[in-house]
Amino acid sequence: MLYIGVCASVIAFFLWNRAIAAIGPSRAGLVYYLVPLFSGVAAYVFLGEPVELVHVASMALSVLGIVTANRERKGKG
Repeated sequence: MLYIGVCASVIAFFLWNRAIAAIGPSRAGLVYYLVPLFSGVAAYVFLGEPVELVHVASMALSVLGIVTANRERKGKG
């Protein structure tokens, strides 16, 4: 179990660093804003938790914020 845990951690760390190198630190950091979304989906799929309007609204706001942050600006300033 220790071997599996250590190897998985090393591989995850290596892949995370490659992702940062590929897309840049500012975009890679936005993944942290998706953690609640992934947690909510996992709770729905694996635990059968109900999805309510507040969950849908918060997921939509999170995705909208990420899209807004990654949008290309037309002009400088």
